[in-house]
Amino acid sequence: MRVNAVLKKFARTPLVPRGSAFAFHARPLSTKIDFNDAKTSFQSKSYFELVRAYAVFQSCRLRFLVVRAEGLIKLSYKVFGETFTDFVMRKTFFGHFCAGENTDDMGPTIKRLKDAGIGPILDYASEADIDESAVPPLTREESLIKTRVYDYRDEDLCDKRAQVFASCIRSADILNKGKDKDGFAAVKVTALCNPILLERVSIAITEIRNLFLKFDVDGTGVVSKDEFKRQYEKYFTGGLDVDQVFQAMDNDFDETVDYIEWSNTLTIEDLHKMTSSCRTKGPLANATLTEEERELLVNMRARINKLADLASELNVKMMIDAEHSYFQPAIDNIATYLMKKYNGERATIFSTYQMYMVDSHSRLLDDIARAKQGNYHFACKLVRGAYMELERARAIEKQYPSPIHVDKQTTHDNYNGALTYMINKMADGENISLMIASHNQQSIELTLERAAERGLPPSANIYFGQLLGMADHLTYSLGGAGYRAYKYVPYGKIQEVMPYLVRRAQENSDMLGGVAVELRMLRNEIIRRSLPF
Repeated sequence: MRVNAVLKKFARTPLVPRGSAFAFHARPLSTKIDFNDAKTSFQSKSYFELVRAYAVFQSCRLRFLVVRAEGLIKLSYKVFGETFTDFVMRKTFFGHFCAGENTDDMGPTIKRLKDAGIGPILDYASEADIDESAVPPLTREESLIKTRVYDYRDEDLCDKRAQVFASCIRSADILNKGKDKDGFAAVKVTALCNPILLERVSIAITEIRNLFLKFDVDGTGVVSKDEFKRQYEKYFTGGLDVDQVFQAMDNDFDETVDYIEWSNTLTIEDLHKMTSSCRTKGPLANATLTEEERELLVNMRARINKLADLASELNVKMMIDAEHSYFQPAIDNIATYLMKKYNGERATIFSTYQMYMVDSHSRLLDDIARAKQGNYHFACKLVRGAYMELERARAIEKQYPSPIHVDKQTTHDNYNGALTYMINKMADGENISLMIASHNQQSIELTLERAAERGLPPSANIYFGQLLGMADHLTYSLGGAGYRAYKYVPYGKIQEVMPYLVRRAQENSDMLGGVAVELRMLRNEIIRRSLPF
């Protein structure tokens, strides 16, 4: 059966039907790990760090404070000065959520994590080495697109950011020398090119898929040779050898083309060769990149290829972060290209799927099937997502359907179904690596249970990741039990890292407000250590 036809069948059925055994709320989950053991969870924290953590979490629950945090920090720098403000930050939020300002500072934190069986995922969150004053201000059009950390200025700035990420990858290698944990580094694509370019590429990818749907006249999920010829003559005037184009797409020579073959062949860089012969100028022709945009895309690919080369050489796993929905098709395209190139022998490149996205289900299935066809390792990080308010507001403003699931439960079901699906694929022998990046205890427990049911040991290619300073009861318990537990570790200069952390707090305010379990455990551990007996 054609792969895309199978995927089409799956796409009509949720990964996890409501009320099924795959849904985390369906029944109590059993696990041998005690996630309520406060002594184990906070074993590496001093008494001061426990008290600080409790105070920080209480502050993060105050939404009115979180949404004003960046302004208050700026005000403090203005009124009290850099020395005082940095000192306060280092003793409070920065000290809790960050490992340090540089690799030397990170040593003690990394050692404590390593001693507890936990590895670091390094995120260099600073732009300290970049002279923002040396570049021209944003144009009005560029200022309309915001990213969480970076705004585009010029190609030189993107080159400097690439150097920052290269430093992060080298640090991940240095800090993991001689250790039994894989080194990880996170990379953000919007830092490496103009975000407007990413949006343009995303639109083009969407239109390439829409063109496939137009060619698939009978809706079977594949395009026959006759369908291809008829539809090509309908939309295009010629200029290309139709038989030759179809033959180039038909990778398995079965006289049909599925979407995976279609998208593997019809690339963004070459789209202009087809659209130059469009009978009428429509969405596809309008989405085609200009010569200048194609040049910028080549530059961006060169930057990220250089980073992937370095990660592969040093055996560091490079995670491509997920971002806003209107950038994501381009980011997925880049991640897929990198996987094909670097994941032949081992999993080096990890993509990221935000499971609160309505289309995340079908994209995940497509990409797993694509990796199997291409005979390379599929590796990904599953997250729930952090841009819900922005995505819904933008959908209303632009008058298109919200790309986000309608409620939390649907997101939970989608997330848990995806991890179950991938664990089953791993157990069936497919080359898959999976990171469960979640602070949701039920999803962690479900992962352990499904892996145990399918006979996958703690050493299987299943990783667990939480933010430094959060969900210690999950990370330390997993690390102590021999699972592949990781902390997402931001580092960099205080004044540059703090705005980044504030943005994370604002984007994840619901998560930060839901730390009742950890607050209770922190309180109990503080009391336990305070007692004289």
